[in-house]
Amino acid sequence: MTAQPRYADRDDTPTDDHIIQLHGVTWADYERLLAIRGDHSAPRIAYLHGTVEIMSPLLAAAKNRVKMADSQVLGSVDRGAR
Repeated sequence: MTAQPRYADRDDTPTDDHIIQLHGVTWADYERLLAIRGDHSAPRIAYLHGTVEIMSPLLAAAKNRVKMADSQVLGSVDRGAR
C-alpha cells in the first residue's frame, strides 16, 4: 500500500497563461465577446483575420511564487556546484 499525498501538500499554482483560439470568428462575434467581458482587463481578447485568442494571464502573485521557486532551485544548484 502506498501513501497518498495530502491535498495540503500539493501546489496547484498555475505556472502558465491559459490561451484558447477560436477560428472562423466574425468581427461581430468578436465585438459580442468584448461586450460580454465588459470593462474588465481579463481575460484578454484579441482578433486577427478570423481568429480570436482569449488569454487568461497568470496572476501576479502566482508569477512571484514561480519566480521565487525558480530562484531557490537555481540557488541550490549554484551552492552545490561550488
